[in-house]
Amino acid sequence: MLGFRSPLHYTNHMLRGLIVLVILVAIGWCLLALEGMLPTDEMDTRVHHFLKSANSLVYVVPDSGGELGTCPIEDNKLWALQPGTEIVVEKTLILGRCVSIKPIRCVGHMCSSGTNDVINADHFIQNAILYVYGDKYANLGELRKEYPGFSPQIRRWPMVRMFWSPVRYSVRLPEKLAILDGNGNTMTTRECGSDEGYCQKILPSQIEEEITDDTSLSESERK
Repeated sequence: MLGFRSPLHYTNHMLRGLIVLVILVAIGWCLLALEGMLPTDEMDTRVHHFLKSANSLVYVVPDSGGELGTCPIEDNKLWALQPGTEIVVEKTLILGRCVSIKPIRCVGHMCSSGTNDVINADHFIQNAILYVYGDKYANLGELRKEYPGFSPQIRRWPMVRMFWSPVRYSVRLPEKLAILDGNGNTMTTRECGSDEGYCQKILPSQIEEEITDDTSLSESERK
């Protein structure tokens, strides 16, 4: 009879659909299991803002042109972080699930979210200053004359913390991050003060004083 479909046809159709569903579920479970065995990826970034309604922290995704990401907050202490605070976001490699948010802690010039690398900090800082500023500053002491109280920060460079990647470090300078190899040789730099999320730019004290004076003058003129 034209247009008639037997019950067996519908049964076979449902069976195929069930098989596809089981396969998809199995693939999902395999991905989750594989994720648990692989190392996580870490990115250095900064707090953008909080979404209290979703119990989440919003951060800037490096190398994205200003894209924002979110992580659920499981530690209530994180609510005390201020926008702009530098953090490490840990995510799974396959599905990109957020695993943890860790504030960066510093001991001397060495800053880390948990690793305990031992390197020659003075050597790394000196090479970074030479690469970024040339002969403008002979050492950290001369740099601090224009940036009083500034303390460089050294830490493992994110995005390459996976076990198959070579070791890289970043040295935080006032206006740039210098990226170095494991021997302290500077390879490249990243700009601070952009939407890339790397770091906040620090201006020389003289420029900050000029900005403060201009602001005070403008306020006086409005009165």
